[in-house]
Amino acid sequence: MAYDKRLGEIMDPDFWENMYEKGVLSVLAQYQIIEELMKQYIGIAYKIIKGSVHEKMTFGHIEEEVTGLPYGRLLKIFKKLNNNKELHKKIADQNIHRNHIAHRALLHYQRKSDANEFEEDTHDLKERMEVLDVLVNELLNEYVEISDVFEEVVDEYANREALDQMKIEKAKAKRKLRSA
Repeated sequence: MAYDKRLGEIMDPDFWENMYEKGVLSVLAQYQIIEELMKQYIGIAYKIIKGSVHEKMTFGHIEEEVTGLPYGRLLKIFKKLNNNKELHKKIADQNIHRNHIAHRALLHYQRKSDANEFEEDTHDLKERMEVLDVLVNELLNEYVEISDVFEEVVDEYANREALDQMKIEKAKAKRKLRSA
């Protein structure tokens, strides 16, 4: 057992390694959430475009196209569909950190780091997690906004379809009156 001067207690020698491992998993999970939110945003954007150009032109992109795409490719598509330039930069900056975290974790386990290295990197992960929490919330706000737009398009499309149906019924009624 190791003694932690700051806490004034005896600690498990693997404490910081365990904390680091949990931190890596939490941070990498946040990156997966960012990827998923970009995929969902792109999917909804594709549906909005398809619904908006309905019968005027073909739009062949579908949500499933982005399912297996990597972070960088998703960001490239996301940037074409979203106008929040500041958010684009934040997401792009995270790709560097994500790769650094993954490589650093691999190094820790290849050369069996000591508790001090694990402790230092655990604190770095905590800071990264705070940045990612903010980023996920910003991305979630963009997702909510585009979801609202999607609902408007669906309502408009439903109204358009109902109006078309009314015109058909009116034309049938006129024909019926003429034939009577």
